[in-house]
Amino acid sequence: MHQLPDAEFITELRRLSGTPELVLQDRDLLDLFLPLLRADLAVYETYLYTAAAPLDCPITVFGGLQDRCVAPEALEAWRDQTSSTFTSRMLPGNHFFIHSDRQPLLQAIARDLTLFLHQASGGQQR
Repeated sequence: MHQLPDAEFITELRRLSGTPELVLQDRDLLDLFLPLLRADLAVYETYLYTAAAPLDCPITVFGGLQDRCVAPEALEAWRDQTSSTFTSRMLPGNHFFIHSDRQPLLQAIARDLTLFLHQASGGQQR
């Protein structure tokens, strides 16, 4: 996708619903953002995973229940990247649920961080 001609690239961005329509309709904004968006997609499309030892920290992954790009099963692969606890949380929304359902996401992150900090301190109150 990152190498598509501008018109097709913009059509795909619109289909993904992650770029505000205001940006897609403004030539000056497009001139500013298209190189950034292409670079972001180039990293995604060309990344090659290299196996390494799992991290020794908890991992929580978040996904959108209506995401057509990433299936919940694909998020489960993150489980192999930790020797600690793994949590998968599915929230309402599509691939860009972080914009449409920000409050539940922030609440879940705060809850997980609070729990982690509590456990890391040995359960002691501060």
